[in-house]
Amino acid sequence: MYYMVVKGNQQNEWEHQENHFGLKQLYDIIECSMIQVVQLNGIALTCDDGSLIQDPLMILDEEGKLKQQEVNLMATHLFRIAGINDVAVGTVVICDERLLQ
Repeated sequence: MYYMVVKGNQQNEWEHQENHFGLKQLYDIIECSMIQVVQLNGIALTCDDGSLIQDPLMILDEEGKLKQQEVNLMATHLFRIAGINDVAVGTVVICDERLLQ
């Protein structure tokens, strides 16, 4: 299964993950100690191999706004498409729900 790490305005690419994410792995990727998981309903993303992720999850730093992290424009755009009237900050992970247990 594929996931994408979205950091600010950097070029983002799909990465392959065989097993479920561990909590420590997500903490390390997002650089946080507490995560928030948001489902992006109504969105379908196409991975590099052509597979679709329906209603993906966005995983972000629960305390990102308190830490005054920079607004993540791509992640915020996905929020808006999903009907979420909020901003996403910092590094986020976008993945299929099957990668999270």
